[in-house]
This record gives sequence, structure tokens and C-alpha cells, in this order.
Amino acid sequence: MEDDNRSAPRHKVLKAATISFGGGAISCTVRNLSDSGASLEVASPIGIPDSVVLEL
Repeated sequence: MEDDNRSAPRHKVLKAATISFGGGAISCTVRNLSDSGASLEVASPIGIPDSVVLEL
């Protein structure tokens, strides 16, 4: 097992969410969360900008 050097600990979750951006939105699954980020699963990352709003 590799050391995890993240700035904030991640917590495993499995929640449905929506990624909103520029008037559009797509569904996603949140796999883990921390105070500094999240791991999201989407059907395709194509067209998703670097900055989005995550709606849980």
C-alpha cells in the first residue's frame, strides 16, 4: 500500500450528484470526499471544464 500524501484525508462515499457548468449539467457518482476535493465518476469526462459546481 502506498502512502497517501494528500493535504486532507479522503472519506469513501457512494452518492449520486450533478456536475453543473456553463448552463449544462451531467450526472455523476461521488466516490470520495475531502475538505479539498472529491473523486467523481462520470460516463465521459469530455467537455467537462476544470471548474464546476458539484451538487450533492
